[in-house]
Order: sequence, then C-alpha cells, then structure tokens
Amino acid sequence: MTDEAVPGSTFTYDVSPSESLSEGVIAAVAAASDTDPLSLVRADEGDFEPLYSVIDPDALDAIFHGSDSGSRASDGRVTFTYHGHEVQVDGDGRITVARTALAASGD
Repeated sequence: MTDEAVPGSTFTYDVSPSESLSEGVIAAVAAASDTDPLSLVRADEGDFEPLYSVIDPDALDAIFHGSDSGSRASDGRVTFTYHGHEVQVDGDGRITVARTALAASGD
C-alpha cells in the first residue's frame, strides 16, 4: 500500500481573509477527518501530532503573504502529508485535503 491519495476522498476548504493558511489547514484536516480541531493543535490532546511537527506554520503563512497588508500572493503551492491526508495549500487560499491510501487501509 502506498501513501497516495484515495480517489473520491477529497475535501476542499477556502480560507477566509481573516484566517491564516495554517489555521485553514487545521480546520480543513479536522473537517475532512471528522476530528476535533483542538486535538490537532494541542500535543497533549488525542493521538495526533501537531501541525508544527510536519511543517512550520509560520513559514507556511509567510510563503504566501503578499506585499499588501492582509493580502495573499496567489502563485505557488505547498503539498505535505499530515494526519493521514495529503494536504495541498494554494497561494490563493484554497486547501485541498485527500485521504491517503495508507490511512484508508488503517495502516
């Protein structure tokens, strides 16, 4: 079994202007996996590794920060695996979360 996305298991989340991309990742993965968002934020909550264990949230936010205050650069994409999901963050604020084959098989 590979760590590839499972067809038909994709969730899309649009980050609001008042929300950082890293906050959007937490919300998107929580919604896609039917998990309490707090369990993804706190290392002592549940069995999940916090986001910062796989990607630097501040760096993620900074990569797509535009030159104007509060704006986002629309170019670029970052993809990483988190909590059994392939997470794709686009510079325009769209986050796509796909469950991986390993997570789907329970491995």
